Amino acid sequence: TQNIKSTINTVAKSGYMLPIPPSRQGYRFVEWNTEADGSGTRFAANTMVIEDITVYGIWERIYTLNITKNVMGMFANQKKEFDFEIELFNDDQSYYTGNVSYSIDGGSSVKLSGGKAQFHLKHGQSVLFKYIPEGIEYKIVETPISTYTTYINPTVSGENITGTVDNEVDDIAQGSVDDIEVEYYNKRNDVPITGLSDDMIPFILILFLSVFGMVFTSLFKRRAKHATKS
Repeated sequence: TQNIKSTINTVAKSGYMLPIPPSRQGYRFVEWNTEADGSGTRFAANTMVIEDITVYGIWERIYTLNITKNVMGMFANQKKEFDFEIELFNDDQSYYTGNVSYSIDGGSSVKLSGGKAQFHLKHGQSVLFKYIPEGIEYKIVETPISTYTTYINPTVSGENITGTVDNEVDDIAQGSVDDIEVEYYNKRNDVPITGLSDDMIPFILILFLSVFGMVFTSLFKRRAKHATKS
């Protein structure tokens, strides 16, 4: 929680009309306070003022956490949805239940419930979590899929982070929130038994049925022709 040197000089009265708090990128307004460091008394619209005082704007630093999905490999299905769960923790490892919201690809905003959320991402999609206070820990788990290898690349302000990915479990990323971008890469290296990728199978099936239909129609016409001659 920080003061960014915004003040109100008040006069002695009650029912004071508070101004709209100034905005600051990366911070959320908390309150007006009688001390610059927030250790004083909260100043509200109904606060009784018996003498002239100065109150200070108090902010808390907030961060974003952006998770992106990339699916790679010759036989990868880029239309496939991958399942995720995120958890946010306080210092004592209890769930953080404050006001955090998230949206996928800039869509409708959803509030985080109970400090955790489940979501799905396809290739090229991303989910953005906003309004996460300083000191909050995160843990992201992707449900593993046996035919895909998972790689994770977490960065802060364009610089690679070390020590935030669990080396024993490749689908988990965890650490302290600090305007972080976590990139999940899923690579499919194996060749399916059919030799086809997941998203090619429906098209091959349609082609097979089309050819089968043509052959069946041709045979039916020949039989009808022979029956007519007979």
